Amino acid sequence: MNVNTIAGFLNGSGRNQFPSQALAAVTETAFTIGTDSGTPTTAFIVPPQQAAILGGVSPLSPNVNQALLNAPATQSQFNILPDPPFNTGTFDGRLIRVRLSGAGNAGANAAQSVTVRLYQGTSATLGSDTLLGATTALATVAGGAFSFFMEALLFWESTTQIMSGYFQYQANFANKAGSITANYAQITNYPVVTSPAGLSFLGSIQFGNAAASTVQLKEFAAEQV
Repeated sequence: MNVNTIAGFLNGSGRNQFPSQALAAVTETAFTIGTDSGTPTTAFIVPPQQAAILGGVSPLSPNVNQALLNAPATQSQFNILPDPPFNTGTFDGRLIRVRLSGAGNAGANAAQSVTVRLYQGTSATLGSDTLLGATTALATVAGGAFSFFMEALLFWESTTQIMSGYFQYQANFANKAGSITANYAQITNYPVVTSPAGLSFLGSIQFGNAAASTVQLKEFAAEQV
């Protein structure tokens, strides 16, 4: 998180934190976030809207105890701007950066691989959302620890209602031989977003083999540019 962060979450085990996800299937699975009920739900990053009602919130900083609602965070813009400090035109014709990072352990199997994807959309059904970018399948050989980050620089304006931009990513496997770095590539699916409320983003992970695996997002955030 930094001074430009407008919405985001960090890893943890409580409400509005990213739990560790245990997966043992080749099905693409959305990243989830903790809830008050204890049952995780699909994690969406949505920039604040003009009519948003924001009560007590966890600070957008890994350097502050996330259990302390509204705790001050160094240079956090929420300390100096009204709440919420956005209106319906804030992101109309202005750049947004969406970033996610995480780590996990891929179950041991000679054919194991890991693919991370970033979507625009509001549906928990990934097929109903628009793919913005995806990593090349990270070949983990016989399984083991891996990490990744992905970043998309996005542009949307209300006249054409088209979202455009580009993305980059970096993914590592413990043996280093399977690590991948990809510089910015054009987003070609061009989501049609009819209102600022559609500036909603989610991510997913998919393993190439059904061996028991785990993954945990460390950060998922959106920033003003």
